[in-house]
Amino acid sequence: MDIIMDQLKSGLKTLLLMMMEDWKMYLCLTILISLYLYYTSTFNFFEKRGIPYRKPVIFLGNLGPRLRGKQSFHEFQLETYNYFKGNRFGGIFEGRRPLLTILDPDLIKAITIRDFDHFTDRMAMNAKEPKFWSRSLLNLKGSEWKAVRSTLTPVFSSSRLRHMLPLIEMCSKQMVEFLNQYDKKDVEMKQTIGHFTLEVIGACAFGVKCDALSDENAHFFKVAEKFDYMPMHKRIILYFILIFVPQLIKYLNFSFLNLDSSKELVEIFEIAKEERQ
Repeated sequence: MDIIMDQLKSGLKTLLLMMMEDWKMYLCLTILISLYLYYTSTFNFFEKRGIPYRKPVIFLGNLGPRLRGKQSFHEFQLETYNYFKGNRFGGIFEGRRPLLTILDPDLIKAITIRDFDHFTDRMAMNAKEPKFWSRSLLNLKGSEWKAVRSTLTPVFSSSRLRHMLPLIEMCSKQMVEFLNQYDKKDVEMKQTIGHFTLEVIGACAFGVKCDALSDENAHFFKVAEKFDYMPMHKRIILYFILIFVPQLIKYLNFSFLNLDSSKELVEIFEIAKEERQ
């Protein structure tokens, strides 16, 4: 019996020595297993609820082709639509985060109109935005969102929209004059429509003549153009953080907006506000 106990003690001692020598390996294994369990813990979300879904890949979810640059956002959406075609909805994964894709028009109408009170909140980003922008409808939730939304609702009343119509017609005439310069020539429509939209927003919302169609160097146009500009390296880092560890955003001094352009736009808003008062 004493011999067995001595052998057992010797074996345990040897095992402890091996573990102490290889603690780094065990630590790495523990971290890898923990990460695997964490990132796959949501992969049965749709299966448990009987919802059709696209099978995800660990860490990437269903975003592999997009992250490799082989698919645009719109191509991914079209592929997802075709995959679930015939179903009212289906599930995809953005990293480990489950996302419900709605295909049925009646269901979309119910969510966006009839039952919208239950779907007001957007995905929280928790970025370090300037106070002025962090209070926008896109960032507010619950009762705060409803309070601001009720304040803005009168802006879109039929009488207010009728007052905006002459301004929209003026911008439309500028658009026609601009296009007449390119008779039988190719026109970059995405950029042109962007300029026209900026003209309409500037005229209707801020009482500012942007000259975006006639002058690409117009001040308001340049400021608005850089509003959400972000260097490519920063954009890539932010994209990966949003997919893999979105909780990290609130601890970083990160903004989705160009701070210089934000300050200039706020100054323009303040001037427009003073003039209207």
